[in-house]
Amino acid sequence: MSRIAILVLSIALLGAGLSSAQMDGTPGSLIQKFSAPVRVVGTATVGESLWTVAGSTLYEFDVKTGAVLSSFAHQFAGPYGLGYDIRRKEFVMTAAGPGTIGRVDMKGAVTTVFPSPTTRPIGVAYDWNRDAYWVADWNANVLHLMDATSGTTVQPSFSLTPSGCTSSADVGYSMFNDLLVIIGRSANKAFIYRAGNPPVFVSAVTFGTTIPGGARGADFYPRT
Repeated sequence: MSRIAILVLSIALLGAGLSSAQMDGTPGSLIQKFSAPVRVVGTATVGESLWTVAGSTLYEFDVKTGAVLSSFAHQFAGPYGLGYDIRRKEFVMTAAGPGTIGRVDMKGAVTTVFPSPTTRPIGVAYDWNRDAYWVADWNANVLHLMDATSGTTVQPSFSLTPSGCTSSADVGYSMFNDLLVIIGRSANKAFIYRAGNPPVFVSAVTFGTTIPGGARGADFYPRT
């Protein structure tokens, strides 16, 4: 059984300067930081790589060194959150402006677009166990679960506010321990929930380093 790094966070400034950080061990402890040459707004782990989306391009990074391994253009307009649907082998993205969630294949073509039941979907993670997408909404500060095949709502919107998570951003999901992590940008924390109907708040991780502009993306990274 692999052990799970608590979080892999991609952290973006509002401007041009960006960085990424991998966190492990003591919650919030920084063990690695590297510069990214693009504006990171969402992250997804695929195998041993960390993928990010920046505008119309997807970038693959080496988790250990931060080196860009590959990149390709995609056709999904206005992307923000990023996840990877391992069952369909496609990336999942959110677009807060039009309020949509879409899938993109490994050639960059849009294969599916679903309307969001909330106004500003901003983070997304694929849930293997439920074959569904967890979507966080920036404006309403809620989390909902939608079916990956039909796009229908599986679980109604769940408020993140009681846990202290506000200005919610990207979402990560671990199929190994059925946990969710949501970035609360205004608190500069990551909020961990046990997935379920409804999700159950577990704890909040305060970042052990100053992150100008706030964290934007999160995912769980399995490690041997």
